[in-house]
Amino acid sequence: MQSDRQIQRAVVDKLTAVAPASVKTIAVAVQATVVTLNGHVYSDAARLQAQQTAQSVVGVQALVIEVDVVRPGAITRPDNEILLAVRGVLQWLTAVPLHKISVRVRHGWVSLGGEIEGHYPRQKIVDAVRRLVGVRGIHDQVVLRSHEVVVAGVRQVYDLLEIHS
Repeated sequence: MQSDRQIQRAVVDKLTAVAPASVKTIAVAVQATVVTLNGHVYSDAARLQAQQTAQSVVGVQALVIEVDVVRPGAITRPDNEILLAVRGVLQWLTAVPLHKISVRVRHGWVSLGGEIEGHYPRQKIVDAVRRLVGVRGIHDQVVLRSHEVVVAGVRQVYDLLEIHS
């Protein structure tokens, strides 16, 4: 059985032989035969190649991939700036109550949560946030609550109260 240090050396050596450019931007860590690749590459193919190369090394039991694909010319923006931009967009969308939407940003991915009425405001939010500079993607977890269903339910309760009075 190989030690973690031997596995790390084998992964680095194999990455150097197969994809020398990746070795400059990817760090390799090993703990209890679990290999972690951390860093960035410039294409999906390079990310996949690094993954397959690490998996092919004898002794690797599991692989954690924390390798981002950085597109040349892509505009990046810190998460805190994206968060402020999203909050600004939400303030401008008057159909959306700001206090009902929660926003989290991690590595350019925006997570939206909360509960609003109607599909139209929800779609406006997603469309506006998607266009912001630096947003890599959106996790839309906003729950829709239909105003008509609530009103219909209240009417049914009143109707039942009138029948039984």
